[in-house]
Amino acid sequence: MYHGVTEAAGRRDWTQVDLSDFKEQMQYLKSHYQIYPLGEIIALLASGKIKPHAAAVTFDDGYRSNYALAYPVCRELQIPAAIFVTSGFIQQEGTIRGFLWPDFVSAVVKSAGDKEIDLTGIGLRHYDTSSPAAAAETRRSICDHLKSMGVKQRDQLLAGIDDLYGDKIRQEQFGDYHPMSRAELATLATDPLITIGAHSRTHPILAGLNNDQLEEEMLGSKQELEATTGKGVDLFAYPNGRRQDITRQVVALAARHFRGAVTTEPGRNHPGQDPFLLRRIGIGGDCGFGLFQALISGAFDPARPRHLTLDDLAGEKPTPESVRMTT
Repeated sequence: MYHGVTEAAGRRDWTQVDLSDFKEQMQYLKSHYQIYPLGEIIALLASGKIKPHAAAVTFDDGYRSNYALAYPVCRELQIPAAIFVTSGFIQQEGTIRGFLWPDFVSAVVKSAGDKEIDLTGIGLRHYDTSSPAAAAETRRSICDHLKSMGVKQRDQLLAGIDDLYGDKIRQEQFGDYHPMSRAELATLATDPLITIGAHSRTHPILAGLNNDQLEEEMLGSKQELEATTGKGVDLFAYPNGRRQDITRQVVALAARHFRGAVTTEPGRNHPGQDPFLLRRIGIGGDCGFGLFQALISGAFDPARPRHLTLDDLAGEKPTPESVRMTT
């Protein structure tokens, strides 16, 4: 599971993998694994004919770097990939200053310029930004807090943050956070190597939505992407994707409109795994090559040997790994 790829010097966002690292990882994957389109992986898991060294490559959100940087690498190496697109993101709907909301928080933290961010006026607190480590912890803390609340309350707080610090953001400094265009998405969809999947309309925590809101986010995303690409969209990625972000109701709706869905719960998948609760191995900007090799080999597989099931979705606290591997 990837998000974005970057050429920016010194970038330390977990969601943005350096282009040279991404190339090295894809070359290794191509040499040591059998890479399938995600749809074929789902079919092989269902049939029980999956091989030990089978892999699929996925991206979440719809960053422009998927088109500009990652796609040329995949095309050169003939690596199939699934790109899960937040449809409102590429249409600039439901965004804040053109960013997905977690990236907006990142941009605020990086742009504040002071040794702290003061959000006491909107019911939060002072946050330390005096060092890169402190800024990263501030970003995580604010995002985790916002993820824990309903969409309306979250958006009210985000609007308050925007009022306080939004004007400090310089868009040109945050190209990594920009979405691909609809034309670029349509171009990707013409390549048989690329599968376009849905990732909701506005990237909310689905567990907090009612039936009508879920339909708008999940089915609405599918319909918008199909209208843009002219092709069917039958795979889904749950926003944030931890087990506490997904309910039985969410899975049932995914099963009604799609043929498979992926989480961000870490680990490998084995025959018999529910196709609407597929695990993934998150690869971030801090992943050295040795760790990459170990992660995809299964040496650190936290899922072994259990499947992820519907019974896991309620009442379980996030693991450190699953919190780190989300946006």
